[in-house]
Amino acid sequence: MEFFSMLHNWMYPPVVPNVPHYGRAVHSLPNPDEHELFEKASEAFIEGDRLKGYYFFLSSLTHIGDSKHLTYTAYEDKIIFELLQGCAIIRATVTQDTLIATAVIAKSSDLHVALKRRFLERNFQLTYARFFDNDGVLTLKLYLENATITPHKIFFPLREMALNADFEKEMIWGEFPEIPLLENDHVRYLTHDQYIHLHGWMLRWIDQTKKSLEGLLANDNTGMVSFSYLALLLKLDYLLIPRKKMAKDIAEK
Repeated sequence: MEFFSMLHNWMYPPVVPNVPHYGRAVHSLPNPDEHELFEKASEAFIEGDRLKGYYFFLSSLTHIGDSKHLTYTAYEDKIIFELLQGCAIIRATVTQDTLIATAVIAKSSDLHVALKRRFLERNFQLTYARFFDNDGVLTLKLYLENATITPHKIFFPLREMALNADFEKEMIWGEFPEIPLLENDHVRYLTHDQYIHLHGWMLRWIDQTKKSLEGLLANDNTGMVSFSYLALLLKLDYLLIPRKKMAKDIAEK
């Protein structure tokens, strides 16, 4: 019973003020009307009102109280939106017929030949988006036609683009710090007060885990001990969100 009680408390922790939210690089709660808005988007697409469908779809992605990760403006003949994903900024324009989204990575002149070849090879691994040289700037582009569009046909391509744009910028940042990235000013470092706050919770979580395992017989409770330490490591990883050289060193070791 103790194991199940511990499992329940880990999955449904009691509400404590000022505890860091979960979500890698995201500290917001999902929209409670997400499912309803998603369904409204589907209905609008079926009726042929594609801009209205996109509006409902984007609304479903907003967060409670703070949606700085996604901003959008609806006009009579188009919708323009901007999506932040880690180091990447995705800018898109939606019309009745198409969705065109781009994310800039770095200047092509700053990339050596081997790195440029890597991005050519990446195009064979991607399903929807493509890397290309846009007037001397390495750019990831997504182009969708809206003739048979559905929310799912927007979500998966947009997710692929956002995650890969962020991943490639992180890769360059960690492996080649001498290469300057474009549109990277939105990334903010922790303030001293934020650092102290998060460090305090890290120490508290470690202490709580140690105390919860006191008195357990290692031979009889190997699974519980392993699960507890795994849960702790995941919490710390989501709390610290390592980037650049630290993320590279952790991944290699």
